[in-house]
Parts: sequence; C-alpha cells; structure tokens
Amino acid sequence: MDKVFDSSKDVGFSPVMALCLAAITLVGIDGEFKEDELDKLRALLKADEMSFLKAFGFYNTHSLDMCIKVISARLDSKQKEILYKILYNLAHIDKEIAEAEKKLLSQYASAFELDEKTITSMDIIKIEDLDLSVFD
Repeated sequence: MDKVFDSSKDVGFSPVMALCLAAITLVGIDGEFKEDELDKLRALLKADEMSFLKAFGFYNTHSLDMCIKVISARLDSKQKEILYKILYNLAHIDKEIAEAEKKLLSQYASAFELDEKTITSMDIIKIEDLDLSVFD
C-alpha cells in the first residue's frame, strides 16, 4: 500500500474532506481568504463543519503538493472527475481564471490522471447541479 494513501487514512480523511481540501486549495491559491469565502464554500459543497474544519487544518499544516497527493489517493476515478469539474467551475466563478488557478487545475488533472478529452470537454455549470453524493 502506498504511503500517501496511508497518510490520508491516518488523518481520517473521508471523501468529503478530500472534496473540501481541494476546494480550499483552489480558493486559497492566491494566499488569502476573504471573510465569508470559507462559509460560502462550505455551504456550496454541502459539507459538515467538522469535515470542513479538518480539511482546512490539514491545508494549513501541509504543502500544496501533499494536499494534492492525499486528495488523489483518497478518491476513486468517478470522484476525481466530479471534483475536477467542481474545481474548474470554482476557478471560473469570477469569469476570469488566474494563472495560479490554471496551474493548480493542471496539477490536479495530472494527479487524477485525467485524459485530454475529459479536460478539454469541461463546461461551465452550476456546482449545485453536480451529484455530490458520490463523496458521502
């Protein structure tokens, strides 16, 4: 068993925590969080407070690369594809995608081993329309 996957289990990482952590990495890529940004994000993801707080704690104490590795190790291929759609849409919320967000999306696509067709076929959709139950 691979060490990264073990570390995700050691911290009790559930799929919903991986979802939260990934969203936090994207929102925080600019190095700051706006006052109500995290509350809005948690509500959008329909995540319980404990999962969200654990994910945020992990984010604050680990490198971005480690966060991505743990997320990737914890999710199955369907969860990864849906998570990538969520991240893609979060990056496009303000209609303009920053260079740091593009780079982060590329890192996730690589870690999730997404094919070019999946990446290039992304559409802007409402996150609320995605089936987040795959993370339960």
